[in-house]
Amino acid sequence: MKKAKNTLCQCKVKLTVLSLAMLFVTADISAAYWDYVGSPGFISGYTNAKCLKFYGSVPYIAIGGSVMKFDGTNWVYVGSPNIANAAGTSIAFLDSTPYVSFFDGDHQGKVSVKKFNGIEWEYVGNPGFSDMGGYYYAIIEISLNDIYVAFVETNDYENRKISVMKFDGVNWNYVGPPRFSGIYTNWICLAINGGVPYVTYVSAEGSQMRESVRKFNGLNWINVGQIDFVDGRTEYNQIAFCNTSPYENTPYLAFNVNTFYDATRIMRYNGQLWVNIGPPLGQWHYEHSLAISGITPYVAFISFGGISVAKCEGNNWIDLGTNIVGGGGTMWPSLAVNNGIPYVAFFYQGLVSVLRFRDEPLPVELSSISSIVKGGNVKLLWSTLSELNNAGFEVQRKSTKSSWTRIGFVNGAGSSQTHTDYEFTDRNLSSSTYSYRLKQIDFNGNFEYFEL
Repeated sequence: MKKAKNTLCQCKVKLTVLSLAMLFVTADISAAYWDYVGSPGFISGYTNAKCLKFYGSVPYIAIGGSVMKFDGTNWVYVGSPNIANAAGTSIAFLDSTPYVSFFDGDHQGKVSVKKFNGIEWEYVGNPGFSDMGGYYYAIIEISLNDIYVAFVETNDYENRKISVMKFDGVNWNYVGPPRFSGIYTNWICLAINGGVPYVTYVSAEGSQMRESVRKFNGLNWINVGQIDFVDGRTEYNQIAFCNTSPYENTPYLAFNVNTFYDATRIMRYNGQLWVNIGPPLGQWHYEHSLAISGITPYVAFISFGGISVAKCEGNNWIDLGTNIVGGGGTMWPSLAVNNGIPYVAFFYQGLVSVLRFRDEPLPVELSSISSIVKGGNVKLLWSTLSELNNAGFEVQRKSTKSSWTRIGFVNGAGSSQTHTDYEFTDRNLSSSTYSYRLKQIDFNGNFEYFEL
């Protein structure tokens, strides 16, 4: 398998067309490669930040009233395809047993938990055990055989607050007072460390919206670190723990700052204060999912261009894929890292897919890419030095007014060790600014983007 030359690992031709007379071509490189796990769009529904989990090396996903796992070839149902009239579902494991929490449509939208007994899904405790119905999604986490759920609880949307409950083996009980946050609560997340539950959320505390991080000390929910540790409002908060030296038992946060669609930040608690890890990442980000592998935080997020993944090593962000897929409809990534390999689930146009990262190019060695503008047409030309199992190239275009759209497909040479030239003409364009990229696809469905 040959790797592409570093300078041509990935490239996108960016065409700025002014009255279709002036042309600028730029290229850059990235080392991000992603494969679908199983078939893309294998189930309809909606993801959330906690719907993808691993047991050992096997990924599981909870979508609405369904739970599926990947058997190495396909996504297959765990038990019945419809285990409940469920929404806002998340998944966790006690030993090898999967548990799911959800808002139960058969019990007034209140929270229920089910587990798989090897044959069927059964309720854990009473169904619909919360006082009220819920909003957002119901997060389940299991640690030291303790089962917790966190959720936004309300009968009045504007008075929504966070609650946490724990299973005692027979019943579900509130951890501390129910609905203990300020009103307008959003963007909740739950993590358990050493048997202690931690939550993060945004709510109206006094006269302003504020992010809070709290833990339960056995009697009350108390603040972790300084109260105003972020200058401005945060959204799409996530919390996760590192349990590797020298940061054992250390919580990390991911969120975007100030307003909807702003930069991603990562912070770490040093025992007294929340401190920034690395610089702010980009802009126009929302809908985060956070995972820790070793001492490295990984974050997946959505921007207007699609889903992206990055990791922070020391004080540096490393791009693992920008706008990997989607745009204008890709939402709610769920990130999990297994054996150092990030996986991300997402939904796009109502269908759910899972991607897996690999840090090597597909076996197509691109040698050149260029373009010619003539009249209302743009001709793209590219060449390869070698190919292995190359099904072909999907040609995609976007403009200042549209997201990435497939406009054609050019068959590949399959396997070849000789120079091969390709071309594609995009015809009858109006005056505008256009960008183009190639999606090279293997016969087995693996793909890479050649883009800026």
